[in-house]
Amino acid sequence: MPYTLTKEEEKFWLSQPDEITILPIEEIEKKYAGLSNEELWQSIKDTIDNL
Repeated sequence: MPYTLTKEEEKFWLSQPDEITILPIEEIEKKYAGLSNEELWQSIKDTIDNL
């Protein structure tokens, strides 16, 4: 049985960008080098909130 999106789910997915850019691993390592686990998780949460 297929799943039907709710209006809210459909609105969310239609609002997402067609492509998500992921930086090269070297740039990611430079950007996050030296962060504590808490700082890293906060950065991940902030990034997700901005998607």
